[in-house]
Amino acid sequence: MVEIASQIVLNLFIALIIGICIGYIIAKVNITPKDDSFRIKYNEPKKSTKDNLKKIKGIDSKLEFELNKMGITTFKQISEWTKEDCTTIGSSINAENSIEEFSWVEQAKILATGDDTIYSKKVENKEINIA
Repeated sequence: MVEIASQIVLNLFIALIIGICIGYIIAKVNITPKDDSFRIKYNEPKKSTKDNLKKIKGIDSKLEFELNKMGITTFKQISEWTKEDCTTIGSSINAENSIEEFSWVEQAKILATGDDTIYSKKVENKEINIA
């Protein structure tokens, strides 16, 4: 009877060691979801240089801050937005109407090429104070 009990304990101990090893191996595997559609695709690492998003009409300091928190720091990123992106991002920063009303994507396309808009020139020349 004691001999059977000791074999059971030994088998349980071996099972424990095997379980720990398998758990460790599984934890080391980099598990990434196949569908990243739930993430905003513009959430890339922040760069040392970022554009002054306030040069886009309709973006003030508060909205620029919110966009930066989401990883959106350049005109190029905004210029690549789809209608779905505009809806998703707009609702998360409470600016759904501003994005379409002020044509953020179109303005960003111009600014991303290095050109200026009339509005961005006024911001740059401090003719318009963005709070």
